Amino acid sequence: MLKTMTNLPYKIHEILTERRRQIPPTDSTHQPEVSNLSSSSNSISLGKEYPRMLKIRLPDPIDPEVTLLQALRRRKSSHELISSPLSLQHLSHVLSSLGLNDKGTKTYPSGGGLYPIETYVLARNIEGLDAGAYHYHTGSHSLEHLWPIPEKLEMFGVINAWAENARALLIFTGTWYKSSYKYQDFSYLLGVLETGHAGQNAVLAAAALDIPACPLAGFNDDVIVKLLDLNPNNEQPVYCIALG
Repeated sequence: MLKTMTNLPYKIHEILTERRRQIPPTDSTHQPEVSNLSSSSNSISLGKEYPRMLKIRLPDPIDPEVTLLQALRRRKSSHELISSPLSLQHLSHVLSSLGLNDKGTKTYPSGGGLYPIETYVLARNIEGLDAGAYHYHTGSHSLEHLWPIPEKLEMFGVINAWAENARALLIFTGTWYKSSYKYQDFSYLLGVLETGHAGQNAVLAAAALDIPACPLAGFNDDVIVKLLDLNPNNEQPVYCIALG
């Protein structure tokens, strides 16, 4: 059993690789109409939008004057929980690491530039922000206020129970349909790689401001699906970062 479990990730990769050898690449002329996926021509690459929800424009991010090397050396997975509220400007700084660069694309690489990974914020203790669930709208660097969240999230097991009290939780989800039309099964691996790029951006941005942060993969998918009202056939939780 141990040997089987040890080989499981490799076997998944092996199966998907074999499928890609047998399925010819999708002709770009057969890509789905963007209008079928969202309301704007850029949304397929830049992310979802909740047009009926209140948009809260985030303040300009802070320039901490910390070098990349310094941020890398500061970065560590921390379970520290701070009682004072996290400032909205500090949250803005972390989210800006997931936003747009000077060329109008996102700050991290994505297979085919399709960006299937979405970012949500479960806010617990953010200065000037009601506790609740939010979606990060990349194009406008805004938070879209979705709805309140329960007092007890119950999305972590015993090992990560401490994270329930984090000031904010960043939730990354995969909207696989954005890339699966082009990459078939390979889109899953590309999406997981993209999540790693995005997560590293966020934890380095947090390290630059000395914000305790801890990446987490051990959570209850069903609870997150319900909290964010996701369609699990189209969008699935992938990753979480607790900002203590």
